[in-house]
Amino acid sequence: MNICILGWYGTETLGDKAILAGIFKIFKSIENKNFFSIGSIYNFYSQRTVFEEDSYYREIIGNGDYYFFNVKNKISIKNEILKSDLVIMGGGPLMDLYELELIYEGFKFAKKNNKRTVLFGVGVDVIKNSIFSNMIKKICNITDCIILRDCLSKDNLNSFYVGEHNIHVLYDPAFLGVDNNVLAYNKSNYAVINLRDTSFSYNNTNKITERLKNTLLQVSKSFDIVYLLPNHTFFIGGDDRELYARLSFSLKIENIIPIYTPLNLIQTFSYIRGATACIGMRYHSILFHTTLNGNNYILDYTDSKTGKIKGFLEMLPNSTFYCKRYHHLNDDEYEFKILNERYEYDFSANKQIINSYIDTLAGDKII
Repeated sequence: MNICILGWYGTETLGDKAILAGIFKIFKSIENKNFFSIGSIYNFYSQRTVFEEDSYYREIIGNGDYYFFNVKNKISIKNEILKSDLVIMGGGPLMDLYELELIYEGFKFAKKNNKRTVLFGVGVDVIKNSIFSNMIKKICNITDCIILRDCLSKDNLNSFYVGEHNIHVLYDPAFLGVDNNVLAYNKSNYAVINLRDTSFSYNNTNKITERLKNTLLQVSKSFDIVYLLPNHTFFIGGDDRELYARLSFSLKIENIIPIYTPLNLIQTFSYIRGATACIGMRYHSILFHTTLNGNNYILDYTDSKTGKIKGFLEMLPNSTFYCKRYHHLNDDEYEFKILNERYEYDFSANKQIINSYIDTLAGDKII
């Protein structure tokens, strides 16, 4: 099968890379030999992704192949869609971004040429601008199958879109992209932390920054080493390492160690698996910490009622475990505490996630 994947590739985080690995696994369970063409907004950056993740991706794909193409080139995207059997938006959120136009134009050309289209395990943010909600409505109207990654995304979509589609809610493909067999780094008393710079698009940044400093100070007294692991290393979308450099320079605490070298998925998973505790701020860092470690804490910067982190937690079995580990960074009563219990993610459920995707695609006559 030839699958053309559109989305936010070209500015991908480790989460986007895990989504891609999950998509590969789902289609490998459908057919043994698949070819994936992946539209990239910044192709040079995705070529680095290929270099970093190639051995992991090749192991998953098996007899198939994958490559990136320049999604901004109209000739390239048309050629890739014409060669494909299926065009999908492969994970990530539908959100307030003008790049939604690329998804819409790709899906529109696909439908004109009788290609099947799927929103494949995507999120839907709270959309604040009618320009983007109208664009998302147009995308949904030419989509053969809508699969969202959580129930809050469905609520957000239903708040402005009314269509004839059945809107399916399945787990984020990134769950499948996490390798639970990865070997941990040598066990020692260290913590892994992922933080996000909120200064470019969120309010109360000064308050949040002070709270992050105070949390780092507290954690540094509880563990021998505190590793600041980046989940994103590209300036578009906010390079985590810039924030780490500012925080470490300001705090000057010797056992807080920023990781400046970009890590691939397996290296990241190894750090997380071996950690005594994990603290996450970015959505997919929280997913990684929850599945691979379980002694993890959540620092939420999104809307506490309709944000993607809340949506993630509502999809978890036994999510009440995180009641004392969830901290909203704008909460007036913010207080961070170290605990000892662990959440046990059941990786055997991943087979059911794959089957759910296959059943949904078959039920909507996509495969």
